[in-house]
Amino acid sequence: MFRKKTILMVIILIFLALFSQSSALDNDNLDSSRHIKVWVNQKFIFSDAESFIVNGRTQVPLRFVSNELGYTVNWNGETKTITIANDEKTLLFTLGSKFAVLNGKKVELEHQLVVKNNRSFIPLRYTVELFGEKVDYDKETMTAVIGDDYVSDAFYLVKYYLGEDATTSTKLYNFLKLEGKQDDVITSYNTETEMKTVIIEELKAVIRQDYRKKHLSGVTELSRYKENGKYGFIDKSGNKVVKPDFEILYSYKDGIAIYAKEVLENGKKVYKYGYLDSEGQEITDAIYDDADYFSDGLARVVLSKNGKKNYLYLDKDLKVVLTIENGKSYSFHNGVAKYKVGEGDNAKFGYIDKTGKEVIPCKYYKLGNFSSGLARFKLDKDGKYGYINEYGEVVIEPNFVEAYDFDDDIAIVKYSNQELLYGFITKNGTEVMIPKYDIIKKVVENIAVCGINQAGSMVYGVVDIAGVEVIKPIYQDLGSLSDGVHVYKKDNLYGIMDKDFNVVVEPKFLHLKSFADERAVFMENAEKSVKCGVVDKTGRIIVPAIYDEIKDFSEGLAIVRLGFKPNSKYGAIDKDGNVVIPIKYDSLTSFTKIK
Repeated sequence: MFRKKTILMVIILIFLALFSQSSALDNDNLDSSRHIKVWVNQKFIFSDAESFIVNGRTQVPLRFVSNELGYTVNWNGETKTITIANDEKTLLFTLGSKFAVLNGKKVELEHQLVVKNNRSFIPLRYTVELFGEKVDYDKETMTAVIGDDYVSDAFYLVKYYLGEDATTSTKLYNFLKLEGKQDDVITSYNTETEMKTVIIEELKAVIRQDYRKKHLSGVTELSRYKENGKYGFIDKSGNKVVKPDFEILYSYKDGIAIYAKEVLENGKKVYKYGYLDSEGQEITDAIYDDADYFSDGLARVVLSKNGKKNYLYLDKDLKVVLTIENGKSYSFHNGVAKYKVGEGDNAKFGYIDKTGKEVIPCKYYKLGNFSSGLARFKLDKDGKYGYINEYGEVVIEPNFVEAYDFDDDIAIVKYSNQELLYGFITKNGTEVMIPKYDIIKKVVENIAVCGINQAGSMVYGVVDIAGVEVIKPIYQDLGSLSDGVHVYKKDNLYGIMDKDFNVVVEPKFLHLKSFADERAVFMENAEKSVKCGVVDKTGRIIVPAIYDEIKDFSEGLAIVRLGFKPNSKYGAIDKDGNVVIPIKYDSLTSFTKIK
């Protein structure tokens, strides 16, 4: 069977499938102002006669099918019969008859052949079933898809709505593609003689979808930008892949972004939240009072009902799998979620599992997340911190003024001795070292920056998790290991040390932030303010101090700012200091991965 034969049958099937599988195309629900489109082998095909519905079934013009696909169609005026033939099958229709003949065998039709305005229309569903073909359907664009390599392409849709005028179609498409000004262009066609209002709205939606798909294809990192008071997403080449349509927009995490729109509720303006997928499409309406990212396979949302907040959990298909109607619950971690009853000083915390069952009773004034199998707790406001296991059993007695999550089986705690000093403990509560530091920062690769108060000023050194002092506290500032180096301060200036605390760059910078992507931001005094530049790990100045702000490098780019509110503008530079995104936006966030 050659390709044209298959394509014909697929077209017929498509139209039938539209009405048999999609409720949007049922007779009662059909919006007759929307057009069913047909895509055949990488292009849309057109007919001068519209398809229509009889008793819930689609009728399509016979010549449209035959002309496009090269099938043989014959009309016999004497017998009032129409014959459709390809290499393998012959199908004969008779006007006014409920029967057709397929390869010499009589078959019953669900609907008769229809003649309208001197054009013959064939019943698609039954014809498709007779030929045994299958098709796909793009419900977002109401397109019947025949053949391979289908794409929802704005150029072809422009041609579909505006006709075969290649000059007009190409001009409009190129403007849309290059400028991204969809609404402005489409408005120029907003007349009854050119396009109906509903078609304009459909074309807007399809072009936006097409624009996003084209520009998000292969994109792995995005930045949130602000323009004219609203937020969208921009890629590393400066393409606006998601238009600034949102009052609130949060960065992507695991392929999902959170957005919010302002709505009127009981006469008041409030924000309602929803989700965007990795292609920038709104996959939920903005209906939630609050929304969280996915954690442990579930996303927590808040939905008010009769003035009361309900906490719902959505799975990856955005279906509600758990509802908490009483109390307040939080995101899941390690199979459990923190749960609260009461408010203020009377609030008590516990944990629930993914069925909503309380697994640790709500009796704690403070309760941390589980880490290394333990969670810190505090029973009352004036109490001390200890640790419980996943069964709610006290493993480490509450003896600490402050306590932090375990990391690599070590936790930082603040003792309730007279000096209120910090130290380390193990998971069984064993004291690793005698508490002697006024501060201990996060443990990174088995060491932590520590500090002591010396004559009213803090000085910093390094201690390992065994309690051995690696670097005596002598520095005015000392950063944790970041990107393989430490930033330190001595004699009121900043320098750079390697991983083993060997000095690489002597102190010479007014201020130096931690390294990321092999670059760090430094600061120096300017005429009226402090300016920012960029250095590498050898202390070589890559970007002179010309910016009012430079954020840390992320995914190879750093966000820069010139000016101050309300006249500040943001852009982005690469690791060599080249401006890759013009400094013209009201706001830009650091680039993060979509997934």
